[in-house]
Amino acid sequence: KTVHNTTDDTYAEVTAFVDSGQLTLTADIFISGENYDLDSFTYWYTTDSGSTWTEVRGATAVSNTQYNNIATGLANLTANRYGVHWVYMEVDGEHFHVLYGQGDYKVNQAEEATPPSIAPTLSISTVL
Repeated sequence: KTVHNTTDDTYAEVTAFVDSGQLTLTADIFISGENYDLDSFTYWYTTDSGSTWTEVRGATAVSNTQYNNIATGLANLTANRYGVHWVYMEVDGEHFHVLYGQGDYKVNQAEEATPPSIAPTLSISTVL
C-alpha cells in the first residue's frame, strides 16, 4: 500500500513483514522527518457492532490469523482466507492505530477491501 502525506504531497510504501507482522514505511515523508518504525501501536476491535471498542495498547505485530467479527469480537480466519487491517496515524505523527479488518476474505475480496464503515473515533491525519 502507498502512504500519501497530503501536507507536502509525498509518498512512501508500507512494508509488511509477513513472518513478524511488523510494519515500516520506506521513506521519510512526514513532517518530523523520521522513518516511521512502528515498534508498537494500539490495536482496536469491537464485540457489539461498534457501540464500544476494545483498545489494546503496546501491540507489536499485526495478526495474520484473526479478524474482527463485529458481533462477537476477534475470530480466527478460515483456512486460505485473509484479513485486512487498517493502519492510522494520529495528527501528532507519533502514534499509530491498527483497526482489525472486519472480513474473512478470499484473496480477490481482500484486494478490493475498503476501510470499515464501523470504526472507533480517532484523531487521525493519515490512513496508511
